[in-house]
Amino acid sequence: MKKEDLPTDPIAVQVQKARGKFSVLAGAYFLGAFNDNLFRGTLMLLAVSSQKGEIQGLATMVFMIPFMLFAAPAGWLADCYPKKNILVAAKSLELGIMLVGAVGLVTKSWPLLLMMLGMMGLQSTLFNPALNGSIPELYPASFVPRANANIRILVNMAILLGLGLCGVVLDAWPKIGWWTEEHGPTRIGIAVVCIAFLGLLGAIFAPRLRTPDTSRPFPRLGPVDTVTDLRVIARTDKLLWIVIVCKATFWLIATLLTLFITPLGIKEMEISKTSTSGLLAALLIGMAVGSTLAPYWSRRQLWYRILPVPGLMMGAFLAPLPLLINLPDTWLFKTVFVLLIVVGAAGGAFLIPLASFVQTRPSRHAVGKTIAAANFLDAGGILIAGGIYWLLEGSVSSATGLAMAGLFACCLIPILHLILKQVAPDSQA
Repeated sequence: MKKEDLPTDPIAVQVQKARGKFSVLAGAYFLGAFNDNLFRGTLMLLAVSSQKGEIQGLATMVFMIPFMLFAAPAGWLADCYPKKNILVAAKSLELGIMLVGAVGLVTKSWPLLLMMLGMMGLQSTLFNPALNGSIPELYPASFVPRANANIRILVNMAILLGLGLCGVVLDAWPKIGWWTEEHGPTRIGIAVVCIAFLGLLGAIFAPRLRTPDTSRPFPRLGPVDTVTDLRVIARTDKLLWIVIVCKATFWLIATLLTLFITPLGIKEMEISKTSTSGLLAALLIGMAVGSTLAPYWSRRQLWYRILPVPGLMMGAFLAPLPLLINLPDTWLFKTVFVLLIVVGAAGGAFLIPLASFVQTRPSRHAVGKTIAAANFLDAGGILIAGGIYWLLEGSVSSATGLAMAGLFACCLIPILHLILKQVAPDSQA
């Protein structure tokens, strides 16, 4: 690039300088999300196809418990220690977890697999505040929504690949030589170890950012400290508090969708594991589309006023699923696939402005703590979703469960929007 072509605007210069560093962080995030979902997706498919559908809800709760217990220490680490060190430590932990998890897949030991799933939750609890807290340090606040959208698109691609490939590998198509269905879990085990190693290499090359604030005391009480942080946010910044609640509500609904989609495909639509993974992929393709569009409408000063539109779309398109399940086989998969793309697009458009606000609203030294507190509430929503699925599994059809999640969204999101309008005067939003 010629010298005269270089940007002169300070914000443009900062954005350009951050691109290389952001790419390294995004690559590490991509590999971690891909690995998580390859492993978790394999467990879900194995559970449902082995008539152990209740394990889906249990696995979701096991994965999220560390977020509840260790959110405060994870936020403290992200604020008080170099974020690169935390990323490398978290990726090292991931490699160890995947080594043991591979043994669980080969031996088909459900207790060992669930234990490793809980450890993966711990690894994600440590990793997320450090990585998400790095984005506001790299970019100006005006560019954070676009960076978040890029991350969300990349993560959706990773989840899409992870969930899509686990079905293909387990189905072992085409069945040639060692590529047989019997050895599917072994191949998954080898893959997750290799990917974890690549993720560790990526973390080693992550950039060193600002000098951390080491003055904040360690949150010895764990979840109690996180609840205290949330209470402080609710008292001092009601707008941020309601945004965090809206974000947790999204993850509650999104988790119910992913839990009900797997049995919807395998049990009710009677399609293969590969095609069932395709339904999950449709949801994530939609989220990538919605995430791409979100930065454009969330630039509006009063973005919260139109926030219910994608939220209500998400719920409204889920409501007719019990009726669609009676369509002829030739139309059923295509119709549900397109419907889930629309639902995912609405979800992506709903999530991105909320996540960006949580990152940019707090002061620089409180970003990690705030993100960790928001993750704690997200984990609470996901835990509730796991419990709801565990209670409903076997008593309602998956199509009905998805419709119930949609109706819940249609009822709750307008209420949250009314509260948001009350606590966010035009000058604040």
